[in-house]
Amino acid sequence: MTFRTVLETITPAKAQKWLDEREANRPLAIGTAKKYAAAMAAGEWDVNGETIKFNSHNRMFDGQHRCQGIVIAQKSIQSFVVRGLGQETFPTIDGGKVRGTDAIFAMNGEKNTGQLAAAVKWVYRYNNGKVGSGRTVNPRIKQSIDLLDSNPGLRESVAFVGHYNKLMPPSMAAAMHYIASRKYPTQSDSFFRSLADGQGLMSDGKTSAIYRLRHILMSNLGSDRKMKDTLIWALTSKAFRYYCEGKTVKSLRFNADSEEFPSLAW
Repeated sequence: MTFRTVLETITPAKAQKWLDEREANRPLAIGTAKKYAAAMAAGEWDVNGETIKFNSHNRMFDGQHRCQGIVIAQKSIQSFVVRGLGQETFPTIDGGKVRGTDAIFAMNGEKNTGQLAAAVKWVYRYNNGKVGSGRTVNPRIKQSIDLLDSNPGLRESVAFVGHYNKLMPPSMAAAMHYIASRKYPTQSDSFFRSLADGQGLMSDGKTSAIYRLRHILMSNLGSDRKMKDTLIWALTSKAFRYYCEGKTVKSLRFNADSEEFPSLAW
């Protein structure tokens, strides 16, 4: 087998030509292509040794999502291109595990990388006003790294929440603890600590918002029909505000049709 590898500048026109003439391939996932396009448009696409591959008939059989990303972004990039590969190599391509944000964090020496990466996603959604929509909007890896660099306290929140039980997704709890602590650090610690251990929540004969929230979340743990994450976030946000304002409540509810999605930083 004779093949060669060259670093090439791939323009949108060249990428489109390669797509038009490409070898039969798996279906193109437009969401993946758009994610690549966003990174390219933001200048986050670097030469990293990965290649776009052509067979011995000079038809591309690996790289269609990157090429589609170039077309969408209308921005040229550089990439190594391998030509002359035998068609029998196709089944061996992309057999490895995709390296996610948690793996990058681990390579950077972070701890609790799974929860940390997930907590970064929650903070990203909150900062962009997407939590209430229920849409899974995730940052690109470079955005995740930048967000963690600019919010180093998120590491402490992940460690803090990790010590308690799992009434809600730990990454969500860590993100909420961190966001709340930026304005209300003492209240945030005591709120999430009391939510986890339940100590003294009815000692005054009244019902605190934390007690109501804890009861709801414990019931949810044993239910076959789990609450949506957006509802957990909304109820926790309301309970935290009531707690900071010293209010007791008879009930804790959220109606998305008639209420504005509650904020952790009012």
